[in-house]
Amino acid sequence: MNVRIFFSLMLIGLLQQGSLAHASDEAISLHYHNRPPYASLKPAGDVQGLTASPVAEAFSAAGIAVNWINTPSSRQLQLVQRNAGLDCIIGWFKNLEREQFARFSLPIYRDQPQMVIALKSNHRIAQQNSLSDLFKDRSLNLLVKSGYSYGPGVDDLVATLRPKKTVVTGENLSMLRMLSAGRVDYFFAAVEEVEYLIESHDFNRADYQFLSFAELAHGTNRYLMCSERVGHRLIERFNAGLLSL
Repeated sequence: MNVRIFFSLMLIGLLQQGSLAHASDEAISLHYHNRPPYASLKPAGDVQGLTASPVAEAFSAAGIAVNWINTPSSRQLQLVQRNAGLDCIIGWFKNLEREQFARFSLPIYRDQPQMVIALKSNHRIAQQNSLSDLFKDRSLNLLVKSGYSYGPGVDDLVATLRPKKTVVTGENLSMLRMLSAGRVDYFFAAVEEVEYLIESHDFNRADYQFLSFAELAHGTNRYLMCSERVGHRLIERFNAGLLSL
């Protein structure tokens, strides 16, 4: 057989196998929750945002079918840990604990550096020289969200210094309301998210202070995070789609 014809037939066979593999793939259950500017359901029925849009485009480029499901963030992590289906969640931070039970894509978005958000009237916050000093001040109450990572650096400091804290399951909007009511002293957030919340709700930007510390100098990558039943091959295809954007 002519060598050129042989390799042409091989290539056709591989392409056909790839097409069959793509056709037989189950759809990914892609979980999100309305969290502008990262992800929100639009009137046309699609989900868009800083993390949602690149994920949607990468899956489309990879030829992988997805079903978007609005799922509370507290339940999303449980679904991935349970590993009962092809479940993926968008915009989560990667840390060692999560890598034990989940698969991660390449970064889908990099936050602006996180900042400490506090009321302008809280002068004790501004007196702190470092994040470590802030955590050591037991008169100040940190607000954190249950199950959330704030990036490896912050997570490690919280675990080591064990600051006084209040843990909630609500979203950043309710956290901002708790701060505004004086129920807590500070919390961490990406600037782009808090600016959006202040602008789109009944808050006064002048009531807040945004503090940066050396430990928060770099933005943190966000990822697509999937259950282990989502195989390496699908993650690789997603990554290839992401890189093609």
